[in-house]
This record gives sequence, structure tokens and C-alpha cells, in this order.
Amino acid sequence: MLARFILASRNSILHTAQEGGDVEDSLLVIYPFRNEADLIPISLPSLISNFSEIPKSRLVLVDSASEDNGPEIAKEILSKSDLNPNCWKLISAKSPGKSRALNYAMTEYDGTGIVAMVDADAAVSHGSLKSIRSCFANPEIGAISALESVDTNHPMAQYKKRSNLLRKYESLKGSCFVLEGSLLAWHPLRINLRRFDENSNADDAQIAISAIRSGFMSIVHPSIRFEDSREKERNLLKRSVRRSQGLSSQLIKNLDLLWSAPDRNARMIFFYNIILHILVPWCVLSLFLIPLSVGPSLYSGQSDLLEYTVIVPSCVMFVSLISKTGRGLLFGSLCSIVGHTRALFGIRANIWNPGRG
Repeated sequence: MLARFILASRNSILHTAQEGGDVEDSLLVIYPFRNEADLIPISLPSLISNFSEIPKSRLVLVDSASEDNGPEIAKEILSKSDLNPNCWKLISAKSPGKSRALNYAMTEYDGTGIVAMVDADAAVSHGSLKSIRSCFANPEIGAISALESVDTNHPMAQYKKRSNLLRKYESLKGSCFVLEGSLLAWHPLRINLRRFDENSNADDAQIAISAIRSGFMSIVHPSIRFEDSREKERNLLKRSVRRSQGLSSQLIKNLDLLWSAPDRNARMIFFYNIILHILVPWCVLSLFLIPLSVGPSLYSGQSDLLEYTVIVPSCVMFVSLISKTGRGLLFGSLCSIVGHTRALFGIRANIWNPGRG
């Protein structure tokens, strides 16, 4: 995995945007939210500003059983905007869940064109949707997402930066499995995806896997960015566990891609994602637990060479906690392990409540 990070560091800067120029396809933009009244006044105006540059576009907002006044705030912002009233619609879902919210919105899809989703925590820069939409003039692209601009003060800054590095590297090969769900677009006709699995919250992984299964590219666009307007440390653990569980579940459900993916690059990238998101967290935990099993024999002087050998990586792991990278690795691994354990006991992570964690 270290070699893979080194390759990503060297090659991701060579990434060229997969754009094809102007495209005439219509664009349906989905804006799902739940209990996010504090974020809607930040993200929705920035999203609306993108529509002046996109003909044949529509905005569908889905209130996913909010318990605050988010729907009223959204209506007020839209009614005061320059957006044509015929170009937007607000749908109220009685049951929560992001995948369920997306399925509600997809009932508005007319069977042609492109679909994009923008989360309520994503502050989108002007021109972002136009740039994403133009990428689909390239007939090889099935799904594309932006990248998050990572604040250096974010508690998971190092982890996020390395994740972005891997995403850009995998996009070079055309098979990025971990897209950014906060700003993501796909072509339903190309990848044959009009409905989401409501028992999983990993909508972004479902889109990426559908694109790759259909033989199309699934990539991130390194020059299109968004900012997370959510309070950085708010419910970080709960959100990280939910996302990790959703991604891991989708990887397990699609294990056949190890041999059935359309090309060798996709198969190799899927293999590395299995290692990174499922095996590595348990290896990290094992390294921290090894001293508990071999420590007594080391202390008594009755240890053998093998025990001395296995304790060295554990010592390195403990020393790494001095750095933000080491702490981020431990935090991410623990989130993954909690997510895996919940999944083993049948505890679903499909209840989506971003406004409250």
C-alpha cells in the first residue's frame, strides 16, 4: 500500500481533465437534505447561481423527513431567487434516508440527460455544474465527481488529502470506486442506474460501481472543487462510521468485480480498495493489540525471536501517534472496524440524518 501511495503522489499531478466540450443533454440536479436549516442558506444560493449557465436544467429538492424549518427556508430562498419557478420542485419524503431521497427525486427524471446530486453541506463554486456537465460530452464517462477543498485545520486533513491523492490516481486509470458524494453526477442511460438500494447509504459507491460494471469511466475532476460548510468536528465519529460501513458493504456485495470487471485496471483498483478499506483497518488494530499478547513474555524475559520481530511494527505504530497522520490512520481504522462490526450484527447504516450526525 505504501508503494501505491508513492505512485499516486508522483502520477496524480499528471491528471488531465476528461472533458469533451459542449453538451446538449439536459441536467437534473438533486438537492437532498434533512435537518440542515443552518446549512441551506449557505449552500443553496451557491447552487442556484450555477443555473444561469446551464440551459435545459431542473432542480429537485428532497426534504428527507426533516424535523426543523429547512423546507420553509429553502422555499423562501428559491422564491426570492431569479430561478424560474417552473425549473424547481420541492418533494417531501415521509421516511428518511439519502438513497430513498434520491429515489424520490429520480421519479422526476425524464429518461434522458444527466443527473447530478449536491449535498446541503457542499458550497459549490460558480461554474462547477457547467464544467461537470461538459465532461459528459466524452462518451466514455459514466460518472464524475468533484473534490473537496480540505481545510488544513480539519481534524482529518491528512487523511482527506491522501484520499484525494488516491482518487486522482485511480481516475487516471478511469476506475475510481470512491467518488465524492457531496458533488457527483452520472449518466443514467450509460450506466443503467435509475434506482438506488435503500438499505445502503453508500449512494456514491453505488454510482461508481454501476459505471465501472457498465464499462464506463468513473472519475474525479481535480479542478472542480467544493467546500464542506458543516462544522468540521460535529458528529465526526458517527458520520465516519456510517460512510465507512456503507462503502465496505458495497465492496463486499460486489466482490465479483475482482474477476468480472471489464478491464484489468478496474480489477486491480478494486482489489486495492478491498485491502485499504477492509483489511488495513484490522491490521492496524492488530498492531496496537500485539503488545497485550507478547508484552508479558517480553517483560519476564521468556520471549523468543518471533515475538521481538512482531513487536517492532507495533512500536512504530505507537510512535506514529505523535503525528497527525498516525492519529488519522488510527481514527479511520477504528471507524471502519466499528462499521464492519455493526454490519456483521445486522445494524444498518441507512438512516441518514446529516443535520444531527
